[in-house]
Amino acid sequence: MLKKERLTKEDITKHFCEVNKCTEIDFQKHKDEAFKIWNERTKHQWKQDFGKYRYFIEEPREEKKPSNTDDVDWIYAESKKDYPASTENSGKWLIFGYLKYIDEVWNKISVATEEGKLGNLSKCGTAKRNPSTAVICVYTYDSEDRADVARIAWELFKIGVVQKQTMNYKTDNDTTTRKYAHKGDKKISKYSIRISDFNTKTEEEFCDFFKEKYKHSQCDIQRKISSYA
Repeated sequence: MLKKERLTKEDITKHFCEVNKCTEIDFQKHKDEAFKIWNERTKHQWKQDFGKYRYFIEEPREEKKPSNTDDVDWIYAESKKDYPASTENSGKWLIFGYLKYIDEVWNKISVATEEGKLGNLSKCGTAKRNPSTAVICVYTYDSEDRADVARIAWELFKIGVVQKQTMNYKTDNDTTTRKYAHKGDKKISKYSIRISDFNTKTEEEFCDFFKEKYKHSQCDIQRKISSYA
């Protein structure tokens, strides 16, 4: 590096002493201490922790990727934290995308699911099920608990996977009775949220907005949005 920048060790020493207003003896002491720490730290294997920004960093995962899985129709992620058991009113948020782009989206959702940020279970369609497009289902325990449904929608928005104009919610009962839009069935989305509904809102404001929008639904509207975060 010094050769590339046409610098000498003397240039570095002089610059350090001028900036830090110290002598060459001070520089040598600092250098010796820095290399002592460096030599000790290089003995260990380090791992970067991006904290709350980890969802936005592409990192390889050991689990199967939807785009190259051809032996099963679905791959799953389960929460490692407590979450209410599913009721007869259970359902899921649906996220659709092209299979070639779905790996990054699924990585974020599977991590968030395992960490207890979403519901108890999420699943993603694979290349075996459909070679061109995929759907991800993010389950909630009860579609009538609008606070929990809204909380999970907000988490999906926060980790950056709500990309299309509209995200729809479908009950498991409608899936069991085989109601699908491509078959011509109407009004099968219990909830629909536009990406613009999230903008300029806090989590609490979005929850209140969601509950007001669907206030005709029978549920416990007093439940806090962070109950199962």
